[in-house]
Amino acid sequence: MLFSLRRLIRGKKKEYRTNESITEDIISAYNETRVVKNKDLLCHAPFSNLYFNTEGDVAVCWKTFHVAEKYDESKSIMDIWQSENFKKIRQNVEDETLNYSCQACRKHLEEGNFVNVLSKAYDLEEINEDMPSIIELELSNRCNLACVMCNGHLSSTIRRDREGLSPLQSPYGDKFVEDLRPFLPHLKEIRFNGGEPFLIKIYYKIWDLIFELNPQLKIVIATNGTVLNDKIKSYLSKGNFHINLSIDGIHADTYENIRVRGEFDKVMENFKYFHEYCATHKRTLCIMVNPMRNNWQEMPEFIEFCNQHDVHIWFNTIEKPAHLALWSLPSKDLQQIYQQLSDYPFESYRLLKTAIQKYNIRTYKNFVNQQIKTWCSEALKREENKIIEANKTIETVLDILKEKIQKESLVKKIEDTISLLDTKSLQINFVESIIQSNDQDIEAKIEQLTVSEMYQLFLNHLSK
Repeated sequence: MLFSLRRLIRGKKKEYRTNESITEDIISAYNETRVVKNKDLLCHAPFSNLYFNTEGDVAVCWKTFHVAEKYDESKSIMDIWQSENFKKIRQNVEDETLNYSCQACRKHLEEGNFVNVLSKAYDLEEINEDMPSIIELELSNRCNLACVMCNGHLSSTIRRDREGLSPLQSPYGDKFVEDLRPFLPHLKEIRFNGGEPFLIKIYYKIWDLIFELNPQLKIVIATNGTVLNDKIKSYLSKGNFHINLSIDGIHADTYENIRVRGEFDKVMENFKYFHEYCATHKRTLCIMVNPMRNNWQEMPEFIEFCNQHDVHIWFNTIEKPAHLALWSLPSKDLQQIYQQLSDYPFESYRLLKTAIQKYNIRTYKNFVNQQIKTWCSEALKREENKIIEANKTIETVLDILKEKIQKESLVKKIEDTISLLDTKSLQINFVESIIQSNDQDIEAKIEQLTVSEMYQLFLNHLSK
């Protein structure tokens, strides 16, 4: 079809560009920032990890659910691990193109944003390709909070109160727990997400199984920090638990406006317990922060807080909802954010006493100098494109068309079709569809069509 060619050509151009392997310079620069010795692969996740989400989708990491497998009780976890789909992802990483499922990490690599490259979260010295070394579980959306940036897939409270939907039906039951049994003795790490992990009943069954089969297994919990009782403390005492604590405001009003139904003072009280627990047992405690429009001013204070307590910080990237995300701001606003955050007077780097404190400063500088600057550049491009689109006229695009199609009768037929379209944007879209076609027979096809047929064909294209 004539008017599907534009989309096809754009797709081919994009495919050609991303089919190229990432350059050796980028790979070398990225590998310099990795702490593992095993750097033969850009990413270990497809060779080491399985991530199960609330709806039964299974991916190699949380950014690859667009090419996920599906779990149900009719197939085994090993069937998923050995699927053709996952083999294709592994081959894509080996080829160093990252164009099948890993475009997000490729983008970070090409931007030089090596701190936010998710693949680092899966770096291992040894990989056992026969079965996963890491499993990530997001088995339920049960959660007591209604965070403004979250949705019903990850919060039962939001699903019930904000979205007005019935509860999610989980595909995971006792059979899934038993299916994990042969994998648990071989795992190096298992990660529990939510919802709120400490409210999810099936997790306690899995923890009991871990205590039985692999009591030293590293267990990482991503908690909102609002739930802590004697039962949880008892479980913490039995296992090798590490804590990722999500706090999106360093002040009570900011925190409680973002993490709706959360109590800042209670979370700070629980932080003290987790901090003492992790320090006593030599476990990691990381503060997870989502920089957004309503809290970005507090990012320097988060660094000060984490350095004061000598705990790690991690900045997540919020892409949706766009009205809360930083990336979607105008370039002028992003430039002001960059300026304010980059001017913050931290203590001199050489005076910092611990490796964690230095890591936190590097993480902050990457967020400001790489992530925010990249968003600035992208916002400028969006704004430039809007200006270009706004300044386009049907006369200018027709002039370009006439360079391609010089037969006056065909140009006249196109102009007659334009006259049937009632908006400037439709007229320009119509002409650009022809300009961007690389069909060698385009003139012959236009010759065969009447004005009415060409008009109807274009309308059919728009309705698809």
